[in-house]
Amino acid sequence: MQNAGKAALAISSITASNNFTETNNCGSSLPAGGSCTINVAFAPLVGGLLNGNLTVVDNSNNQSGSSQSLKLTGWGEDFTLATASGSLSSATVAPGRTATYALSLGDTGVFDDSVALTCTGLPSESACTLSPNPAARRSNITVSVSTTAPSAVPPWTIPPVWPHFPLAQTALMMAVLLACVTWAVWASKEPGAGRWRTALLPLAAGLLLILVMAACGGGANQPSNPGTPAGTYTLTVTGTAGSGSTALSHNVTLTLTVQ
Repeated sequence: MQNAGKAALAISSITASNNFTETNNCGSSLPAGGSCTINVAFAPLVGGLLNGNLTVVDNSNNQSGSSQSLKLTGWGEDFTLATASGSLSSATVAPGRTATYALSLGDTGVFDDSVALTCTGLPSESACTLSPNPAARRSNITVSVSTTAPSAVPPWTIPPVWPHFPLAQTALMMAVLLACVTWAVWASKEPGAGRWRTALLPLAAGLLLILVMAACGGGANQPSNPGTPAGTYTLTVTGTAGSGSTALSHNVTLTLTVQ
């Protein structure tokens, strides 16, 4: 901007309308014959053809509040995400089946970025697959939501090889076992001990085996899978291009009914 007058130009403001931003080094006063630089950047909030204005308010022609405007034009890039033509946004499946949706990724302006896709709102025991992901401009996208059928696994049991004994009987058998072992040790020191040792040691071993078998038994249950719960769920597929404050994001809502 240049001041062609013979007096200093008082500048009140320099502004750019929506979808455009400006920076300048003009300050609040521009001397006669002086000039300054105004830089305008295009910052579209939506896609398509966008118009705006750069406005300078000053005291030109000795009129306070005088304004000069410059028309601005830009083409914003963006993308669209929607259910594909002829496709449904809802699906009903039985647990264990897969629901499939078809989406369409469109573009406006000169959009040529890839779009990263995410899927939220899924019920438990289900998974969402998006293909392709990320997606290029003007892609057809397949959304597959797989569910899980319930699986009832019967408990398996290792039956006790011998019935459990009450605590009192177990203590009594332990005492008998201890007595037998003590007797076997004492008898081994007496003449003819070989015959008693031969008879008592197998008896002691048998009692010990009985106690071990009495302690065994019971069983363990294998966990069962309840499957995907029945109900109606709202899924959201979101597409994002770029990052930070300049990221573009759009989403589409899908309905999943599990019977």
